[in-house]
This record gives sequence, C-alpha cells and structure tokens, in this order.
Amino acid sequence: THWFLSLVLVVGDCQTHSYKMGGQASKLGWPVMDLRGKTAIVTGANSGIGFETAKHLAIMGARVIIACRSEAKAQAAMLRIQADYLELRNVPIPNFRSTNTSESEISGGNFLQVPGQNDDANSDAGSTHSNSSGFALTDLNVEFMPLDLSSLNSVAEFAEAFRQKNIDLHLLVCNAGVMGIPRTLTEDGFESHFQVNYLGHFLLTIYLLPILRRSGDDVRIINITDEIHTNGKIDLENMQGNKSYDRTGFYANSKLYQILSTFALQRRLESSNISIFSVHPGSIDTNISKNVKDTNTGKLLAINKKLGLVTSDLQKGAATTISVAVSPHMKELTGYYFSSGVPATPSPRSRDVKKQEALWNYSLQCLKDRVTPELMAGLNVEDMSEENRTLVEETLEK
Repeated sequence: THWFLSLVLVVGDCQTHSYKMGGQASKLGWPVMDLRGKTAIVTGANSGIGFETAKHLAIMGARVIIACRSEAKAQAAMLRIQADYLELRNVPIPNFRSTNTSESEISGGNFLQVPGQNDDANSDAGSTHSNSSGFALTDLNVEFMPLDLSSLNSVAEFAEAFRQKNIDLHLLVCNAGVMGIPRTLTEDGFESHFQVNYLGHFLLTIYLLPILRRSGDDVRIINITDEIHTNGKIDLENMQGNKSYDRTGFYANSKLYQILSTFALQRRLESSNISIFSVHPGSIDTNISKNVKDTNTGKLLAINKKLGLVTSDLQKGAATTISVAVSPHMKELTGYYFSSGVPATPSPRSRDVKKQEALWNYSLQCLKDRVTPELMAGLNVEDMSEENRTLVEETLEK
C-alpha cells in the first residue's frame, strides 16, 4: 500500500481523506469519521478493494469483521491492516468529528484518534481482540469469521454465529465475488456467479435484517457491483446457464442482479432505519479479473490499463465504498447507484421494476427452504408504502 495521503478542504462539516496519484490529488475521498461503537461486516475483505475498505473502517475505529473462506488469508490481511495502521497513525487529521457526539471534535493539529489501550471511552475496543481460533490483533478491532458464499449452509452458519455475539450491526458491505470462471455449480446446485456474487449475499442480507433493524437510526447495506452490469440480462429460463453459458456474460448478469435487488429491497425498507446502495468502484484491476485475461473483456482491460484508463490502486477502488459507508449525508440517498465517487444512473434494464420484482420472487423461490415467514415480515408487497405497492402492482399487471 502506498501512503501518498493528503488532507483536503472541509466538505460539509467533516474533514475529507484523499490521496495523490502521479503528483495530482484524486477527486475521490471520504470524510474521516469517528466510527467507535460501530460494527461492520465486509465480505471478501482478505484482499483487494474489500481489504482496503475494511482497513480504513477499522482505522476510523469501527469493529470490522472480515468475512471470507480462508482463515490464513484473513490472518495475513489482519497483520497487513495492523502494519498499515502503525504507518498511518501519526498523520495529522484536523477537525476530526465524531458520528456519535458533537463534543468529540478535535481541533486542528491533533491526530486521528483510533481505539487504543488507553482509550477510556471505549476500553473494549482498545483491548486485544481474538477470533474463535485465538488469533489476536491489538489496537484495531478486526476479527475473522468464516463465510463461504458458495455454500448456503455456510451463509446460515455465519449469520447464526454473528447473531450469537449479541451485538449491533451498522454496516454490511457485500463485496466478495468471482469473475469469469467456467460454468460450475455450487453444492446447492446454482451457477457460481449467480450464487457467490448475488444469491449468497441476498440470503446473508435477509438473515441479518433483524439485527440491522435494531441497530440504530443509521444503518447501511452496500452492494458492490460493476459497470459491466450494462451488458447483463435477466432470463428466468437460463438463470443457471442450463441452455447457454458465457463466463463474462454471467458475471455481468450477477452484477445486474445486485442492482436489481438493491432497488427491490430499498422499496421494502423505505420507511426503516436501513439505507441500501449499489456501488461501482471504478475501473480497477484487481485479482478478481485474472480469469478473464484470455477473453475480449480481459484484452480490453489490458489496453485500457496501458492507456491509463484502468488503475491497480486499490485505495482508489475502495474510496467510493468508504465514502458511501461513512458520509453522514448518504443516509438520505438510499437506493442510489454510485460510480467512481458520485451518484450515477445505472442501466435502463436495472431500473425496470418488473425485472426487479421478478428477480426478487425468483430468489425467494431458490431459497424457499431457508427464508421463513418470520424473516419475510415487513418485506412483502403488502408491507410497502401505498405508493410503492401501487407501483409494483400496476407494473406487474402490464
């Protein structure tokens, strides 16, 4: 990680955090907030954009759970987070403002305050934290919990293990994914892009909603998507690739599904404490693209990288997600799609209410043995506001 960090002018009432690339400051950045007392789950946070997201949330004081398959990779990521934190901890951050109280604003010239062993305000956050295997991380509150999105049993076990912690959840970042792999079916019988990128996260979100609902008045869900969703389609007769399959196309489909479901869930959570967003991180070359290097998409990626249109800067890739996660005003923008740091308009197909509801119903059918009526409480069409219920009913009648 390259710590070419700079602090720029105040946006609203919060200091923003940005960085320089090639000697010029990037427009991407995020407010530096006090996240002590907040809990975040980031799937796939052992590497790539998920790692950068988890790291900066932890540095701002959040309790961060790295949800991934490999404990060894999670432990390595935790050590890297700790090392990067030690490098960053003396960067001055003036006008630091707490998300919890107005009294914790720090005057100029002081340093970013993060949980530490002498932090009387939150002594638990400053202790040495251990996961179930006894692996400890000091200063920052980061832990590993196993999650394999290709197994719906693993998703259920993760959700139950988190429920047993009896803690609140303020942020769920659905980041993990696969890209461009040959057609394979999961142990549950679903095509891998469909389940790992979309259905597993959909089920995880449904399982965690009762906890999210009780966790305060500003709770957020972020679905990490991709601009390639514009090439995606929803074909209910070929969702699992039984008729035809293209590995780049099915990746695009899964990214479309994430946006479709964001809109569908936002309608159902409209009057709740939960905001939900879909985020395209920008044109970032990460490890996930290794499987498409021999495809037209991969060749185009290589050309764009040479032209400077694609970057390997993972911090830049994480900037939009972090901004949406912590910026106070984002709460009012629930349902929005963000691309490279700003609100954007997703594809017409993703905004099709009929397609959104068709995917919602198809997903519930796939999960009929797991999603109980209790979990669905408040998520049915009849539970929507009159305006949204009318919109859905009239659309489905056409």
